[in-house]
Amino acid sequence: MRLIEAFPCGDALFDHCVRLNFEGIVAKRVDKPYTSGPARWWLKLKNPRWVHANQQRYLMFDGHKKPEPREDDWQLEPGQRPGIVRELKKHQVLLEHQIAELNARLRRGQAYD
Repeated sequence: MRLIEAFPCGDALFDHCVRLNFEGIVAKRVDKPYTSGPARWWLKLKNPRWVHANQQRYLMFDGHKKPEPREDDWQLEPGQRPGIVRELKKHQVLLEHQIAELNARLRRGQAYD
């Protein structure tokens, strides 16, 4: 992404964008104030050749796939979100560790704190 404060000829800028296979241009009207978020005076022009030029782009990221789930990973129930399952798994591991420590103290005859 590049920020260009002002450009005298938008057509020339868009032609240059098309030649370089950029996705497009986002611009706002000069007479309107800057506001973040959607506004009617923001304009997005898409490069019609961009989709064709970037069809094989996903191949660049082929080696960065998520690992396959292991057999000991929890299976998601319908409606469960993966983030919640990960947090539950972390808590389960902590609780199992604490239980093991308490059992070890009990075997040694130490009182609970």
